[in-house]
Amino acid sequence: VVALYDWLAFYHKEYKTVGTVTGRFYDESGKPTKALLQARAALAEGQRIKAQSEAEKARYPACNSEWSAARGGRVWCSSKRWAEYLTASYPDIAHPCKEMLFIS
Repeated sequence: VVALYDWLAFYHKEYKTVGTVTGRFYDESGKPTKALLQARAALAEGQRIKAQSEAEKARYPACNSEWSAARGGRVWCSSKRWAEYLTASYPDIAHPCKEMLFIS
């Protein structure tokens, strides 16, 4: 729903509204229907979830992983932010990152 409304925002920015189409989202007098109100509520929830996801991505830097039958698993982070995050989050652990490979 969020992607649809992103497109709709672009559409309203670039084009002048000349009316509405009677149907699922607008009645004969051009007023929003219950379906449009539900879609707007879904948009609000989608935007809330998107913002929460973006906040989590900013808080927890992305890492990489790989696995093969021959070598097993490996995790590495391309940023020192993980070391900073782990050190700040777990101050009682002497070396919270010693099992991880950090590439700067």
